[in-house]
Amino acid sequence: MVAIRRDDQVLGHEPDRPEFEDLEDDFENANQLIAMLDYEQEHIQECDNYFYGAHRQPYTPKEAASEYKELARRSITNMVPLIVSNLAQLLYVEGYVPSYAKDAGENAPTWAVWQANRMELRQRPLWRGMLRYGVAYTSTVADDNGRGDGLPTITLHSPQRMMAGFEDPANDERPICAIERIGPKSKATKYRFWRSDGSWLDFRVREDDKGNKRNEYIGEGDSGLDHCAVVRHTYDLDINGRYLGEIQPVVTLQDRLNQTVMDRMVVQTYSSFKVRFATGMDIANDAERIKLSASRMLVAPDEDTKFGAIPETPLDGFIKASAVDQETLSAAGVIPPHYFTGELNNLGPEAIAEARAAMEAKASEIKHSAGEGVKQVHRDIAEIMGLAADSVDYEAQVLWHDAQNRSLSQVADALGKLATMLGVPVTELWSRIPGVTQADIKRWRIAYEAEQESRVMHEAFQDEDERNAESGSDEPSSGGEQPDDEPDDTRD
Repeated sequence: MVAIRRDDQVLGHEPDRPEFEDLEDDFENANQLIAMLDYEQEHIQECDNYFYGAHRQPYTPKEAASEYKELARRSITNMVPLIVSNLAQLLYVEGYVPSYAKDAGENAPTWAVWQANRMELRQRPLWRGMLRYGVAYTSTVADDNGRGDGLPTITLHSPQRMMAGFEDPANDERPICAIERIGPKSKATKYRFWRSDGSWLDFRVREDDKGNKRNEYIGEGDSGLDHCAVVRHTYDLDINGRYLGEIQPVVTLQDRLNQTVMDRMVVQTYSSFKVRFATGMDIANDAERIKLSASRMLVAPDEDTKFGAIPETPLDGFIKASAVDQETLSAAGVIPPHYFTGELNNLGPEAIAEARAAMEAKASEIKHSAGEGVKQVHRDIAEIMGLAADSVDYEAQVLWHDAQNRSLSQVADALGKLATMLGVPVTELWSRIPGVTQADIKRWRIAYEAEQESRVMHEAFQDEDERNAESGSDEPSSGGEQPDDEPDDTRD
């Protein structure tokens, strides 16, 4: 479910909007979801258009010439991708720690499946799609999709091709079922209906020339789960079950910026230079004499001839208006203004950090919401693999990459104080060092444990030597040098 604007009305759960109702019939439920999927395409397409720069054209008069229309085309100043990209760069899952782990460097067994599915790379389009449209989907099935490793497969799904049905879209953790369109829409469109018991149904909807439709059975499959294998990933779900991405709220502001740029370009093209004029002169006879240059003076034999110039229109106001529109757009998208303008003059480290604070706070909120979807995926993986404890581990922790812009010396100083002043174990602080991966922490822990074991053994040997010295025994500890039991035959 998503709230969109049509005819100046915000549409949500309203009578004209298709809503899902479980009818306990595969094809009837599938047809409901197909109607909901088709309904969403206007919103999805608008988000796509504005992301890729296909915006509504700025206002132009009906009688405008082709030159004027070309200026309108060139005035599109697409800032929307910056909003999505700057937030997406702060979203990267780099670990999944179960509740029974000894430390933050120990990933759950399901993390190997995450890596086998190349999700360290493929999570990028997942988060970008979620930010762009407000929602994205994944499915998890037991089939390894030809990899040969026998591990479950995670598949990404765009809301352009998938729609999930919920009994209560605001409060339900999992959908009852879902529909996936496979391939382009045509007279024989193929769909996959994901059932509530974890299985799926493949069918084709054929449409004749009169618009009549019929469903054709193709086949079935099973995901290995006992519930719908589809997970919804969203982060801005309201109490009515509606969601918005980052693009829809700024469409109007983006249009306003384009119009301001259009106005500047019109003035720049037609009025940004002086227009010289002369009255009372016969242009046909005096054309050669009125050619201007730095060394010429305009003279006319007729006393009624007048020379003059229309001053150029200053562009300062239009440039400032563009800057104001960009600042408004950055405020609505919670992106630092200098990300749009590139202006870093008179901005110190504290000012830059303050400008990023709101964006990082928003990213933190997104991580908390999107992390629930990641947990669902890992619990599904665990269920398929028969890992009973991990399949119901609701206290597991998703580790997100720390992308805050801080110097290593500042971090080291802060973590050192946590360890010395508050007694936090140093091993628990490793994950908070910027740029450190789970693999780094694992290697560090192995080296740390080996060092600790060596230190304990060394201290034990020292204690034993001290006890022997106090008792007067000459026998060294097991860690010292052993006496030579053989007699010395070198003596005379």
